[in-house]
Amino acid sequence: MKGRGLSGASAWLGGLSPWRACAAAFVAGVGACLALAPLHWAPVLLFSFTTLIWLMDGVSTVTGWRGARAAAARGWWFGFGFFLPGLYWTGFALTVDPESFGVFIPVAVLALPAGLALLYALALALARPSWRAASAARIPLLAVCWSIGEWLRGHLFTGFPWNLIGYVWSADAAPLMNVLQSASFLGIYGLGLITLLIAGLPAVLANGGVGQPRVALPLLGGVILLAGLSVYGASRLAQPAPADVDGVRLRIVQPSIAQAAKWLPEQRAAIFRTLMDLSSTPSALPPTHIIWPEAATPFFLQQSEAALAQMARLVPASGAVITGAPRLGDGNAGASPVYNSVLAVDGDGGVAAIYDKAHLVPFGEYLPFPAIFSAIGLKKLTADLGSFSAGPGPQTLHAPGIPDFSPLICYEIIFPEQIIAQGVRPAWILNVTNDAWFGDTSGPQQHLVQARMRAVEQGLPLIRAANNGISGVFDAYGRNRGQLVLNQRGIIDTALPGALHATLYALYGNYVFYFLILLFVAVITTINRLSSTHTPELLNK
Repeated sequence: MKGRGLSGASAWLGGLSPWRACAAAFVAGVGACLALAPLHWAPVLLFSFTTLIWLMDGVSTVTGWRGARAAAARGWWFGFGFFLPGLYWTGFALTVDPESFGVFIPVAVLALPAGLALLYALALALARPSWRAASAARIPLLAVCWSIGEWLRGHLFTGFPWNLIGYVWSADAAPLMNVLQSASFLGIYGLGLITLLIAGLPAVLANGGVGQPRVALPLLGGVILLAGLSVYGASRLAQPAPADVDGVRLRIVQPSIAQAAKWLPEQRAAIFRTLMDLSSTPSALPPTHIIWPEAATPFFLQQSEAALAQMARLVPASGAVITGAPRLGDGNAGASPVYNSVLAVDGDGGVAAIYDKAHLVPFGEYLPFPAIFSAIGLKKLTADLGSFSAGPGPQTLHAPGIPDFSPLICYEIIFPEQIIAQGVRPAWILNVTNDAWFGDTSGPQQHLVQARMRAVEQGLPLIRAANNGISGVFDAYGRNRGQLVLNQRGIIDTALPGALHATLYALYGNYVFYFLILLFVAVITTINRLSSTHTPELLNK
């Protein structure tokens, strides 16, 4: 290895042969994944993105197609390393019916990370023409390119914004929770952009001693930025919490039904009895509203007057049981659409409100390009109910005796721009889900932290009911007020936390993120222009 210390490490990484450079990028990508749930080893990002920057330095002078290809290879291998351990749980869903889906497990585990990594291959290929080794501009350049890749991942082909970098802050530890509060104005994409900027700053240490301005100034700026976000978050959390909603007592039910048994006809009565028994657990303060998870009833609830009548007896006349359930829509006999829905059953046994899931899971709830995939023997996972139909989009529901709420089913909660119906602000967010598909893996924990982020972004409390997964209650700051762990059968009795005034993100969405992208581009352009008009001797002073 040439040189010493960090400058030597930078030169060594930049001088690696193509395959060794790709291997190093893969290891760095794996490291970046460790910063997310369930581990939240946030400092690892400093190693991972600094390594990626130094690897990119090695191809900064390679021009034309060769340079673009080399940069894309490093980006792809980093992305593949990042997604492979982060999304391995997708293969677990296929083990529920191994005879039908077992052959596709390698495809799910490998093809999805490989496909998502293409976005970061493209991002670094596009960054390479503006990349200047040893220039401070390459740090915001990487942050911009990666963040645009994340935004595209959240929007292309129905979107899959899972494990965005900004989720590194979504944990109970106080230092992380403080920075998490900045999502109230930055949103998840803006928080990710700032996180990437900070994560890449150690790369300047290879440029000389900390006494040199071109090293000291970026590092000092990063420290001030991180400290500012932390102070903002601490001051926000120090504010008095909104009062709980008067007269509302919630009971969240987590039945923990194994996915393999969920849709067996002979299990329907037992599953419904489990839900009823948990809901009927004696309490000093009986609940006014009971929350059941996604598809809690393994039958069409509206077609069962007996089930509706039993559910009505669980709550007072002014209350409701709010549950996930499959629903038959209107249509000709034998051709009715099927919806994955949330129903509010009132104290008289009537259905007072309905929400139909709008953002369906490809291959889980419907089969895209059915002619192509059916030809190779692939079918959707929820084959018992056929393909679901999509609802119209976000809604604000009204149920008896409780403030209006925004219902979101399963992975709808990971799409930050599709949380609240336009023009109508609810008082709380409800997320019903069934993470039993993913077993005892990191998937349910990753899903939880993404749901929690929506509470901070919107300034609204989040109530979450999982069949199996992690049910919980989070206030409008995203603070944990109680939860049931993975594989636990039980209930949570809780008040409904109050809402905050609409946050900047709730008012303006991703416009702050778009502004920051433009600001970063202006900074990158300015630094590159200055570097082209000054001699290296002046820049080193």
